[in-house]
Amino acid sequence: MAFLEDDEFKPNKLSKIYKVFSTQKEVSYFHDTREYIYNDKIVDINTKDPKISGIIRFLEGITPHEDVLINPFDKKVKNFLIKNYGAVATVSLMAVRRSCLESKLTLLKQINQALEDFVPAFAAECGKLFHTADRLTRYRIHNENNSIALNEKDLLRKLFFLRRSINDLKIIINNISPKNRVRSVVKMRLLEAKLTLYNSPEEIKKKLGYKQNVLSAIKDLSELYLIKHDLHEFLNLFPHIIYNGIPSKRTKILIKRIVKGVR
Repeated sequence: MAFLEDDEFKPNKLSKIYKVFSTQKEVSYFHDTREYIYNDKIVDINTKDPKISGIIRFLEGITPHEDVLINPFDKKVKNFLIKNYGAVATVSLMAVRRSCLESKLTLLKQINQALEDFVPAFAAECGKLFHTADRLTRYRIHNENNSIALNEKDLLRKLFFLRRSINDLKIIINNISPKNRVRSVVKMRLLEAKLTLYNSPEEIKKKLGYKQNVLSAIKDLSELYLIKHDLHEFLNLFPHIIYNGIPSKRTKILIKRIVKGVR
């Protein structure tokens, strides 16, 4: 079972999927690497176009660039998956054995946004994950991508997407094995989504109907650190969390003035 959104499969992709599933019976999930399309043209991964170079650099950075077979119940692969979570992201890059999802259809009906988390999480429950460095999918970059923001309007849409994903991610986490290492990736995405929403402007949070107190946000940041072990990220986000937890607008303005004065 392969998935395709508004991207393009290269001619040899389906035969590659068939070969892997036919010859490696332990594999339940297939994932490939992407080429990029922007404005209906294939673009080089080293493009200097300022609109998309950062996006491509980010996606290349989270994607393994070698073939890898992953046992999701091997505790040693947790750090690999956290660093290379691109191997369990983007629906158009995924294929899964139908039998792995057939028993989960009732649960799948509860998922509104997070299909790209659902598929690898439950595929991992019934086999190994295979990622290939072969670029078999042409991934389309445009302003309708839920995970990409090219401008302020796109950012608002992305935040709406994150808001709707939170419940999906909780459902997935609660229904897969604690020893399934893809669970850590899903938990990471949940925590990142909550922190992104928490640190959004108040008027946007009101539009989204999102509420979270400062202690809960600090707890989320601490849990995120335990997953990623990224001290730089922790130290960068912590003051933002404290600042956004201050209820008084006047106090916030004063703090901004003090910080600008120090700079």
